[in-house]
Amino acid sequence: LTLFKPLRSLEDSICELAANRFIVVEEKTDGDRTYTSLSATQLGRAALVSALPPDAALFVFADLQQATKAIALDTELHMLYLVTPTNCSIWQGCDWNHMHSVFSKLSPGERRVAKLVSHARYRYTLGLTFQHLTEAIRFPYAFHAFRYSRPFHPLTFQLHLRFFSALALFDVINEKSVDEVARRFRISRGTLQTLQQQSATYAAMVVAFCSRLGWIYLCELLKGFATRLAFGVRRELTELVSVAGIDATRARVFHEHDVTSMVELSNCTVKRIKEILSLAVPFSR
Repeated sequence: LTLFKPLRSLEDSICELAANRFIVVEEKTDGDRTYTSLSATQLGRAALVSALPPDAALFVFADLQQATKAIALDTELHMLYLVTPTNCSIWQGCDWNHMHSVFSKLSPGERRVAKLVSHARYRYTLGLTFQHLTEAIRFPYAFHAFRYSRPFHPLTFQLHLRFFSALALFDVINEKSVDEVARRFRISRGTLQTLQQQSATYAAMVVAFCSRLGWIYLCELLKGFATRLAFGVRRELTELVSVAGIDATRARVFHEHDVTSMVELSNCTVKRIKEILSLAVPFSR
């Protein structure tokens, strides 16, 4: 007994999964009996392990495949963009004049990343440029209304907002305060923290996806971003923040006092740990 009718038949769903190479459908014979066998492909297993729905898995697959052909390694921004979720609801009603100002102050390396990002799955390659931001300022309604004409294609809109999400997160993992980043991009503190936690979860899913596909080099590049996004720290602090009770502030103080790993932390005396923690935790009665 079901309360609602299914959106599509089982046969249609199987055909779609097979067409997108999530499963393989084979006709097999066992004596006089002929039956249909369904088996998962490597892509299908990767989607299952990473908990990505089929549509999202295809998007991530195309996104990562495109990145393997041209990825900027002189800055972490491009790698961070790959683990930034495409949910751009936090930018609803954003000030495009201000976004244009932020974009104009990017470094050459960050500007190069902006030109590299694209929508490979849809064969719609479009780097971010001043032209698109200028058009967004001139015609904000058209840009938000997803008009299907260049430069107002919805994919153009999504590219811009995802890139600005990555820029905000880039500041976060470089240990800038949440308040400072929120002011720079003119979003609320709570909105930024929500994006931070969503991105940490999404990053772990993308890394699991890469690992299951056997993309070991890309997996190594992206590994660690989930922890860094969750705690807002640089790479050198990821081991310390994995210890219960040590947040980003305490980890930084430990690192500044030459305690850079769990091994060094375990070799510290209780007195030394107490002295270091007293520098990170404000006194209160």
